[in-house]
This record gives sequence, structure tokens and C-alpha cells, in this order.
Amino acid sequence: MWFYIFLFTGLSILTLSRKEKPKLTLILIMGFLIVIAGFRGNIDNDYLTYVKNYTLITTGKPVLFEPFFIVVSLIIKFTINNVIGVFVLFAIFGVGLKYLAIKKLSDFWLCSILVYYSYFYFLHDMTQIRTSIASAILLLAIPYIRSQNIKMFLLLVFLGAMSHYSLIAILPMYFISTKKVENIFYFLIPVAYLLFYLNINISSLIGLVNSFYEGGGTRFEFYAILAKNNSIEVLSVLQLIHIILCYIFLWKWKFLSKKNAYFIILLKFYIIGTSLYVAFADIPALGIRFSELFHIVEIILIPMLIYLTKKKIDAKFLIIILSLFSLLLLTFRLELFKPYFN
Repeated sequence: MWFYIFLFTGLSILTLSRKEKPKLTLILIMGFLIVIAGFRGNIDNDYLTYVKNYTLITTGKPVLFEPFFIVVSLIIKFTINNVIGVFVLFAIFGVGLKYLAIKKLSDFWLCSILVYYSYFYFLHDMTQIRTSIASAILLLAIPYIRSQNIKMFLLLVFLGAMSHYSLIAILPMYFISTKKVENIFYFLIPVAYLLFYLNINISSLIGLVNSFYEGGGTRFEFYAILAKNNSIEVLSVLQLIHIILCYIFLWKWKFLSKKNAYFIILLKFYIIGTSLYVAFADIPALGIRFSELFHIVEIILIPMLIYLTKKKIDAKFLIIILSLFSLLLLTFRLELFKPYFN
């Protein structure tokens, strides 16, 4: 585990530097992260599952996976014929696309890398590799929401959905206002919690629909069973941090929207992601999946705390602390990863 902490320490030191957009440093860091993710071996919970599905695909067995993983698996089979190639290609796409997104959207590249490395790099690029590409494309689609270029937006959503179907969930985001933050966004999170404590949730709605759906409704029954006896901690420390950040950014949205052209869109994604975590709390598989997808914007948002302090160094130390908490949560408390070097 200390390898991960060592990398975090190095990134933290770089974050404290005065240069905000060092192009060569950014390329070298992201290239190094590609190598680590691509050649990581069996250190995460999903690695062997991907190996198994690669074997099934390359031997002609049917699998329920998105097209991109199937295509990549077949390309690797007919070229190097080594499953490591799948992980390397996904790392190149996942990390590489986030490199492009950070360059395009962030005002503080190194801070964005630190926030990204401390949570989503491990969660996506080192584990949920299909979601990694989808979340990167979500970030790349944001400029086209602002410019209202529906063709490019739909193209990116389509390409991202080929890696993970969950990206389809961002389609309604094309229609949000990019000019202001409406009052409804101040109340989304409280309303989500109110409905949760009133026991008005997704599984109860599924049960209602299922009662009117003749023939049993296999899909509805599946989600109802999935929800039964399952829940997530709606007031976890991480969720509370998300809520606090949402309202800090809401408080200063007019100021921050002048600093970053994409801030309003990013903030709305973040608030909706925080609300979805609660709205789908009784179906953890959906609640966690949707919230994590929408929360990818925090790698651009959190560094904007720098604009809210008189001294940049103060905000950078806060960003380092928040990032360290995320990293320790994933590696030590949740124990999602084995040591990189055994």
C-alpha cells in the first residue's frame, strides 16, 4: 500500500508548486499512470472477472458486455494474444481521455491530477475500466453542452455508452441551463433526503409499477429483489463532504462562473450526482454507480477552491487533505486493493 502513498506524496509536492499548467509534467504523470494501470496484475476486485470474460469472448462464448470491451478483446486476440493488452488499451483510453479533459476544463492541472489519482484513478482506471472510459467521455462532452452542439454531444454519449451503458443517463443534461443556477438545485439534495426518510424510494416505485404490470414483469421483479435488504450509508463521511462542497460552490456560483466557463455545468452534475446517491439508496448498485459517474466532475471542481481563498497555498493544502482522505478510504478502510508489489 505504501507505493500508492509514495505516488500521492510526489503528486502533492508537485501540486504545491506555483506553476499551474506544466504541459510536460502533465504528460509524464499521465503516461506513468497509464503504465501502472495497464500492467497492474491481479490487485483489484474486478481483474479476474475481466480475464474470465476475455477468455469467453476469444473462445466464442456469449457474454453480456458492452461492444467496446468485446472489440478490444478480439483485437488483442488477433494481435498479441495476451490479456494484458486489454488492460493496457483501456488504460490508454481511460487515462488518456482524462488527460484531454483536464487540459480542456481545468484551470489547475496538477490539482486536478491529485484529486483524480486519489479516488477515480483507483476506482475506475484500476478497477471499473469500462466506466473509466465512459466517465472520461462525460467530461469531454461538457463543452458541447455549453456550446449546444447536439451532434457532437450525442456522438460522444454514443461512443461512451459503447464502453458502459450507464453514460446514457447524462442525455437529459444537454437541456440544462448553462447561464445560471436555478433555485431547484438548492433543494435537490434536501428533497432527496426528505423522500428517503419518508421511505419513498425507487424500490417502492418499482413495486407499484410491478403491481400494475401483467405477467410478473421480470425486469421490475429483478430490481425489486436487488433492492430488498440492501441499502447504502446516506450520511457517510464522503457523502457529507460532497454535500458541503455542493453548498460552498452554490454559495459562490456567480463568482466562480466568471472564473471558469464550464463551472455551472460542472456544479449541476455534482449536485445531481450527490442527490442520486440518496435517491437510489435502497438499490446500492444503481445509487453508487450513478453518483460516481456524475461525481467525476469533482476532478475539475475541487481545484476551484483555490479561487475562494486569499492564499493559493491554503486551498492547496485543503485539496491535499481531501485527496488523502479519499485515498486512505479506498486503500485502507475499504481495502479495495492489494499491494502493487507483493
